[in-house]
Amino acid sequence: MAVGTVLRSRVKVGGANSRRRGVAGLASFSSPRRRRARRQARTRSARLSLSEWWTIGLRTEDRRADAKRERGERDGNDASTSGSGEGSDKAVSLLDFVGIMFDLLRPYRATFAFGLVTLVLAAGAELALPHFTAKTIFAIQKGNQELFRGCIRWLLGLSVAFSVTASMRGMTFGFLNQRFVFRLRTKLFENLLRQDITFHDQSDVGVLTSRLTSDCSSMSRILGMNINLLIRNVFKTIGGAAYLWFMSPRFFVQTLASLAVILLINVKYGQYSRKAATTEQEQLALGNQIATEVLTLIRTVRIFGTERSENTKYQKSLEHLIRIGTRQIVAYGMFLTSATFLVNATEALCLLYGGLCCLRGEITPEQLTSFLFYIEFVVQSALASSEQVANINTAVGSSERVLELLKRRPNHHLGGEESGGDGKVESFAGNIELRDVSFSYPDLNLTGNTETAEEPRMTLRNINLSLRPGTVTALVGPSGGGKSTLVSLLQYLYQPTSGAVLVDGVPLDELDPEWYRSQIGYVEQEPKLFDLPIGENIGYGTPGRGREDLERAAEEANALRFVRDLPDDLETWVGNSTLSGGQRQRIALARALIREPRILILDEATSALDAESEFQVQKALDRVFEQKDRTVVIVAHRLSTVMNADNIVVLKAGEVVEQGRHEDLMQIQGGVYQRLASKQGVVDLAPHCEPPTEAMKKEQRQREEEREKEEVALAMSSSIDEIESIAKAKKVKPAG
Repeated sequence: MAVGTVLRSRVKVGGANSRRRGVAGLASFSSPRRRRARRQARTRSARLSLSEWWTIGLRTEDRRADAKRERGERDGNDASTSGSGEGSDKAVSLLDFVGIMFDLLRPYRATFAFGLVTLVLAAGAELALPHFTAKTIFAIQKGNQELFRGCIRWLLGLSVAFSVTASMRGMTFGFLNQRFVFRLRTKLFENLLRQDITFHDQSDVGVLTSRLTSDCSSMSRILGMNINLLIRNVFKTIGGAAYLWFMSPRFFVQTLASLAVILLINVKYGQYSRKAATTEQEQLALGNQIATEVLTLIRTVRIFGTERSENTKYQKSLEHLIRIGTRQIVAYGMFLTSATFLVNATEALCLLYGGLCCLRGEITPEQLTSFLFYIEFVVQSALASSEQVANINTAVGSSERVLELLKRRPNHHLGGEESGGDGKVESFAGNIELRDVSFSYPDLNLTGNTETAEEPRMTLRNINLSLRPGTVTALVGPSGGGKSTLVSLLQYLYQPTSGAVLVDGVPLDELDPEWYRSQIGYVEQEPKLFDLPIGENIGYGTPGRGREDLERAAEEANALRFVRDLPDDLETWVGNSTLSGGQRQRIALARALIREPRILILDEATSALDAESEFQVQKALDRVFEQKDRTVVIVAHRLSTVMNADNIVVLKAGEVVEQGRHEDLMQIQGGVYQRLASKQGVVDLAPHCEPPTEAMKKEQRQREEEREKEEVALAMSSSIDEIESIAKAKKVKPAG
């Protein structure tokens, strides 16, 4: 019965079209939920509210972020800045922007004052032009040559004054605009460098780069164009309105009513354009993020053949940007249409009213002409002012994230001016002690939903460890055990959640972070070299080092020989892709050693190298270990590289499960270290896990040496084959 009723109603609505669907449509039409969904889908575009229309084309996560931010603003606690530093939990207002702008322009206050003076003079000269224009017209009509010549002289003088002051105003504000953008980018970059590592862990490089480039460029138009034009038009509006009030209060009241409506429209449009600009800049930053990531990983993209899918992803980001821009264009068209209509209607009504007054003899035609000139002058200036206010709102919306970054302060004093400690240790030895240290990464809830955020997972738990000068401590264990996190704590990149880190008996948070880090040499698994000469890469972070110091550090790192074989020696300009992995690693080791550090940290320094490169780097490290004048910490997966360490710390699931020398750890039956050693073939385990004898150690070393020789021979043979193939391709006989 229900099906028949539905079919009959469907026939009434759709006629023959419904009958052609036949029985195939029974299942779908019989569901009231589906019918309701279809009706809503068909009529959705016809009855969208302004807020719904605004979100067309935005991704679901973008809409959720907007809604979350709005909830945070209502509650006085911006949830979108969860985990950010102080100063970023409040919405940025226009007053905040003006305050930051004038703070950046503080060194150029005299120049800004001069620009304002030229602006006022230009506005005054322009304001007097309609008055003398009307007098000139009626001087011609009356045949008054003396008045005519006087008015012409005034017009010429005012035109010259206006031209000179307007050009000086433009040059002055152009100069200020350049200095403003320069100081803005400098301050922003400086503040980004001062942020804690947690901020950079959670931020995308592409987004931050977009803030430094496109967002700052958007802000540059505010001072160079919007603000000075706004002040100019405000002066013109006030001056013209004062002239109307002085000549005829009735004309002034009529004009004021029109200005009030234009102002109301401008406020609504300004709010809309600011939100549009904020969304547009966020979408632009997202596109930059996609492009930066893909271009950075272009080799991976090329190998896996995902160029088309990545291009599609970037294209979709641009399509969202187009939708946002389309809404801005439509909104601007609506604003301009309504404002222009009001301007024309105001002029027409004033002409009607003034004409009637002129016919009744209440005013003269000359006065009516002056009134009409100034009414148009005032209304057009008010319209231009409203447009500049809208443009400023748009620019402030575009720069909202920039201003938030400028106001942001680090969560904790891990360096720079925010440092709470300024202490230094005299005769620093490098004795480090960790007392009951636990740590969890802040803001691990990446969903952004603070209401459902779970308790943070502890990465390190109750770590008690002593690192003594003149000893080598190795951190080993399964992946994810907390080795790299512990290294970050030793470098004071993070603060422990609980517990304390003592350096020569002094709590780490009482020391000057910059001084403390200057005592640390660090070599990571894949060291990054800057696009600079090799000498500057070695001396990076230690200015004032001479050539002898650079060569000595390169010699200690076993890198001087290959450096001298390069075309320009230490002046050879290199980047990350110019040197082999082993060469980069030795340059990084030289960069660490030239600091003469009391603490040397090696984070998987040889794990990504081939046998020959590892041999060269390991030889350099052995030379460093023999000096016994510093605290050495090694993070390693290959246990063969740390068998001779003074203390081996085994980390698993954030806890120290075993600790001791290699021989001691191998005696722990079923221990984590013993199992790792067995899997890697470091030493053959006896049936009852007896301690390895000297003969077993010797046999193990011989086996490792033979394996290394085989790998080197294989690498050399592969290189020879490659050289021969290249030589054949070029028809050149290879040497040797």
